[in-house]
Amino acid sequence: EDCDGQIDNGFGTLSCGIGECANTVDECQGGVLQSCTPLAAPEAGTELTCDDGLDNDCDGDVDGADGDCATSCGEKGDSCVDNGDCCSNNCGGKPGKKVCRK
Repeated sequence: EDCDGQIDNGFGTLSCGIGECANTVDECQGGVLQSCTPLAAPEAGTELTCDDGLDNDCDGDVDGADGDCATSCGEKGDSCVDNGDCCSNNCGGKPGKKVCRK
């Protein structure tokens, strides 16, 4: 493409970005050197998916390791609706009066 009789002589790909923002482009397209631009991260305030094994907000952390996905859990005696509300994963008691048990 640059009239030297060789195809893509030594050009490869460029990679940039992390997580779901990672992008790879051909270094040379149509005889023009390219630059790599990461894909767009979600807008601020966008709810993240925190259980899909992906770095959705492109900050290098996946799901539970991502501080944006961290959840707080109740201690023993705190009211709860389901086990995920309790650090012990033990939400027991009568309906409407459940508390973290351990």
